[in-house]
Amino acid sequence: MNYKERSYKVFDGLQADFKERVIRWYEECMAEGLKILVYCGYRSNEDQEKLYQQGRSTKGNKVTNASAGQSFHNYGRAIDFVPVRNGESSWDDTASYLKAQRIGKEFGLRPISWELPHLEDSNFKNWRELQASQKPAKTLFSPIVERIWGIKRSVGGRGLR
Repeated sequence: MNYKERSYKVFDGLQADFKERVIRWYEECMAEGLKILVYCGYRSNEDQEKLYQQGRSTKGNKVTNASAGQSFHNYGRAIDFVPVRNGESSWDDTASYLKAQRIGKEFGLRPISWELPHLEDSNFKNWRELQASQKPAKTLFSPIVERIWGIKRSVGGRGLR
């Protein structure tokens, strides 16, 4: 699988509106001569927590300051990418990162100052606002079960009361 195919596979895990903007960004990067591998999009809370613990409770260097639920990745609204030169990842190509970030701004993709390979959805100020915008978790209890057993959902369907 080449870098384009791998990138498009990552796009499948993104939220639909964000995915559309990421694809347009990606195609514009290609049109401007930037070859990009998008290697991360959606990340589960479990995977996020494993990354967060790295360099804290597990061996390795710290790679993130965001624990589970605190990353735009956990909501399918962030990507991590690397420029590709001569078929190889070019992790030290700062000029290409900055060019990709500049192009990203045109599509509502916000870079963060401490992580060159990262772009996130600029429609949300921060992860707290993004988290608050999410629909409440579905309940296992149907209205019929509630009536028969007298079990009620709490406000927002997040549990029993």
